[in-house]
Amino acid sequence: MPSYRASVVGPVALDKVLRFVTLALLVPAMLFALACGGGSSSTTTTVGPAPTFTSTAPQIASEGIQYSYAITTTTTDNSTVTYTMTTGPTGAAITGSTLTWTPTHAQARISNGFTITATTSNNGVFTQTFNITPTGNINGTAVDNAVAGGTLVDYPQDMSSVTVEVLLPNNKGSFNRQAGTGDASGNFTIPNVPAGNYWLHLQRMDNGAVTDNYLYTSASDIDAGQLVIGRPDAVRATSGVTIAAQNIALSVPVTSSDSIAWVSPDAKSSGAPAGAPASQTYSATFPQTGGLINSSKGDSGYLLHYTTSGPITREVESETFPSLTETNGGTVSLTGSMTANTGSTTDPVVKVSEFDAVNTAIPGFTGPTVKNFTMFDSAYDGSDGFLPANLYAASGSTPIQLVKIPLATITTDTDFGSIPYGLVTSKGVPFVQFEDLGSRSFSIGGSNYSFQNNGQVTITNVIPSSSNSTFPAVGEPLNSTVDGKDFFTNQGSISGAPQIAWATPTFGAPSSYELTVVNPATLGGANPEIHYFYTFSTGVAIPPGILKANTSYVFILQAMLFQANNFQAAPFRMGTNAAWTSEVSAVMTTNSTGAATVRNRAAASTSRRQVLVTPGANGKLSVTVTKK
Repeated sequence: MPSYRASVVGPVALDKVLRFVTLALLVPAMLFALACGGGSSSTTTTVGPAPTFTSTAPQIASEGIQYSYAITTTTTDNSTVTYTMTTGPTGAAITGSTLTWTPTHAQARISNGFTITATTSNNGVFTQTFNITPTGNINGTAVDNAVAGGTLVDYPQDMSSVTVEVLLPNNKGSFNRQAGTGDASGNFTIPNVPAGNYWLHLQRMDNGAVTDNYLYTSASDIDAGQLVIGRPDAVRATSGVTIAAQNIALSVPVTSSDSIAWVSPDAKSSGAPAGAPASQTYSATFPQTGGLINSSKGDSGYLLHYTTSGPITREVESETFPSLTETNGGTVSLTGSMTANTGSTTDPVVKVSEFDAVNTAIPGFTGPTVKNFTMFDSAYDGSDGFLPANLYAASGSTPIQLVKIPLATITTDTDFGSIPYGLVTSKGVPFVQFEDLGSRSFSIGGSNYSFQNNGQVTITNVIPSSSNSTFPAVGEPLNSTVDGKDFFTNQGSISGAPQIAWATPTFGAPSSYELTVVNPATLGGANPEIHYFYTFSTGVAIPPGILKANTSYVFILQAMLFQANNFQAAPFRMGTNAAWTSEVSAVMTTNSTGAATVRNRAAASTSRRQVLVTPGANGKLSVTVTKK
């Protein structure tokens, strides 16, 4: 029988051990009871059945109008339900069982996601997700920037009495028209436009002429302004102005090839005295055409001295007259001294062969009719770019020309060497323009038409040097068709809503394309039928109801490359570097499915005419009509 030593586990020691074990077991139990509020009761969390949504969110919503959704659910355990918005656009909220939201302009015409969580009193949970795309306003401004007084001045267009509308595709292969409104401050709005692309139809002023523009875009905010020549509010001198230069001292030696010019881009006026200066003191009287110079508007006049050596004509000295206020039919006397303009040089290396290669690839190209390298003083900081010289001529003005090199007889790449120049104005920067334009002519109804639009124009603020040559920036659109038929061959039966398609140029990345549709029979009349369509894609589907039935049209397709262009939101802003290449179609005659033919009375009285159509800014047309 085993024996144990009492000194190891005696009665006293065993009692202590048992008490220790008992205490060790009781402490956790006590702590648990305290944590649970006592050991007399306990709770159990239950999860009831999920609720079921019986309501569907309405899909119709509009900018600025309160949207409301009455939420309903059912439960199988008769529990109560509360609703929370887990996700949703700013401004949306749920009160009780109703979701309300007033879409802002920024939230309209885009998809807005919602998640609603329904929770029962028995903790049953379910969610509903949906998207709402409100219709919204198309808001726009037509505020032009004019160079006046050495800076850009805002000139809002009056949009209160012109067409402002949206053309929306429908499921019938046509378009629904949705009218908008404008005001005299250049603002316009078209309400309740759904998301997606649409045609924005705007009648707007383009350097003094009302133009009919169709912009294919999806933007909700449109800047329809552009850079314009001089002050739009310049008063035209209907009786002319006489300029009398009296003993103007010349600082640059006079040669037999020299000439004098007078310009005021601010007032859109100019004058060209005949003959060369005969001595170092210049006096002459000559007429000024265009607007009245008004110093209170910041206008200045510039007397310019040019010299010609070989093919190069350059400005060598000038005098600025900042304090002139002219009157209709009045005479202005000029006195003073010219100051030489120096300090800078340019070395034009013109890749003539590359420009010519683009033009000769355009079917029907005849020319060139205009082929020049020109440098200009912008008369301001140049931030909005520079407009082509031919637009100044169309407006009766002349830009401040620094260097001009006619290239009509030059067919090879040419380095013209170092040419000195200096700016005329105190705030101007230099711009360079290269234009290489040909023509395409037609005889329609006994009248002759010459479209001087085939070719290209490049404008840049990058001054050419021996290491920076002048070359074409964008090629011509390729494989152009009208209703699948050749763009450059006369077509006797196109549809009243034709599809014009093309491929991208072989070089350059156009920021957009412009299609100009012209009814030649109306040119020179009071209401010429000219439509401008702008798109970022390689095709235009002309909406029904625009072209007339049994009518001959000419199309001008233009690839445009504008440096700072945001086509969908600001289609007419060029930026400091721009280029475009144009091609003129053959004669396109609609069939009987076009809109009703409307006779243009002004055109009918001049049925036999000689019409010259030349390009202006952004490809807009300038028309000169001579009776035969």
